[in-house]
Amino acid sequence: MAQKSICLYTKSYPYGTGESFIENEIIFLSESFDKVYVFPLVIEGELRSVPKNVQVIELSKEFESVNVRKTIIGNLGAISRLFFQEIKHKKIYKKEYKIKFYFIVSVFSKANKLSSYLLEKGLNNAVHYTYWFDFWSSLLSILASRNKLIYFTRAHGYDLYEERNFLGYIHFRSFQMKAIDKVYCVSKSGAKYLKEKYPAYQDKVQYSYLGTEGNGMSPIPKGDKIRIVSCSNMIALKRVELIIEILKLIKLDIEWVHFGDGILLEDIKEKAKELPDNIESVFMGRKPNGNLLSYYQSTGVDLFINLSETEGLPVSIMEAISFGIPVIATDVGGTSEIVCNQTGWLINKEFTSSLVVSIIEENKEKYRTKEFRENIREYWKGNFRASKNYTDFYHNLAKKWGEK
Repeated sequence: MAQKSICLYTKSYPYGTGESFIENEIIFLSESFDKVYVFPLVIEGELRSVPKNVQVIELSKEFESVNVRKTIIGNLGAISRLFFQEIKHKKIYKKEYKIKFYFIVSVFSKANKLSSYLLEKGLNNAVHYTYWFDFWSSLLSILASRNKLIYFTRAHGYDLYEERNFLGYIHFRSFQMKAIDKVYCVSKSGAKYLKEKYPAYQDKVQYSYLGTEGNGMSPIPKGDKIRIVSCSNMIALKRVELIIEILKLIKLDIEWVHFGDGILLEDIKEKAKELPDNIESVFMGRKPNGNLLSYYQSTGVDLFINLSETEGLPVSIMEAISFGIPVIATDVGGTSEIVCNQTGWLINKEFTSSLVVSIIEENKEKYRTKEFRENIREYWKGNFRASKNYTDFYHNLAKKWGEK
C-alpha cells in the first residue's frame, strides 16, 4: 500500500514562536498521514520539536535569487495572462507596470523552484496544504494550473478579507480560486464572505473550525481584585489601547495582564502609566504557548478581552473558553461564532467604553459562577475541541485524497 504523504506550507512554523496553534494540529496531521513535509517560508528562531514522521524542508533559501531571463522565456504566456489579470483588479500607473511585471516573474521563478523540488522528491502526488491563503497558495496555483498537483488551503483573516489588505485586494485571488481544489475557512462567516465574493467557485469553499486541547478548568477567582487577560500582537488592528481607555473608567480594583508584544508595545506601556492607582497592568511579553496555558491552569482569571477591529476566528478566545474563562469581544469576522450568551459578551465594533465598564462592574457574580464557567467549557467541547475537529478534518481529507 502506497504511503500517504502531505506537504504543509507555513509562514515560519516550526521555527520561532509564531503560529503556535499549529502545534496542536500537527499532532493530528501526523497521525493521519505516513509522512509530513513542512515548508516554512521564514527560517528564523529556534526550531521547535515536531512528531517523528515530520520532516522540515528549508526550500525558501532557494527563493532568494531570481533568473529573470530564464523565467520569462519559459513562462511568458502564463506570466502575461496573469499580469493583465492583475492590473484589471487594481488601476496602477504605467510607471508601476515594470514593478508589477517583475513581481509576477519572481513568483513564477519561485514556483518553478518548488516544482523542481517536488518532482525530484516524488512529492507531486502528495496532498498539498497551505496553512494561509497567500504566498504559498500563489506558487501552488501556478503548479496546479499546469496539472502538476492539487492543493487546498485554510483561510483565516488577513489572507481572506480583501479590504484588510492595504492594496484593497489580494494578489492573484481570482487565479488562486480557479486553480485550487478546496478552501477551508476557519469560520462560517469567512466561508460566506468568500462564496459571495467568488460565486463561480462557491462549491470549492467550506468552513472547518480550528481547535485547542483541553487542560481542565481555570480556578474560579477569589478576592476583591478582578483579573482581566488579553492576548494578542501589539499592532493597530488589535486596538489594545482601547482596553486602557476602558480601565480608566473602572472604580474596582483590576489587574490587567497582557500576553504578546509587537511594534506598539512601548506606546501601550506609556499609555498604561496614565491608569489610576486601582488598576495594575502586567505586560508578560511574547511567551511560548505552553506558558500561557499553564497560567490559565494555575491562575484565576475573571475575564478575557479582545477588542480587535477585525478577526478571523481567534484561537486566543478558543484557549480562554477551553478553561471556562468568560470573554468580552468585538463582533468582527467570525467572533460571533465563539462569543455568545453562553460564553460571554459580544459587543459592537464601535462600542462605548462605558458599556464595557458596566459589563465588568455589574456581572462579577455571574462570571465567577461555577455553573456559568462550566457551560462555557461545554460550548468549547462542542465546537472547538481539537481532538474532534482535527480528527474529523484529517480523516475526511485522507479519504478524499485517497479517492483521487
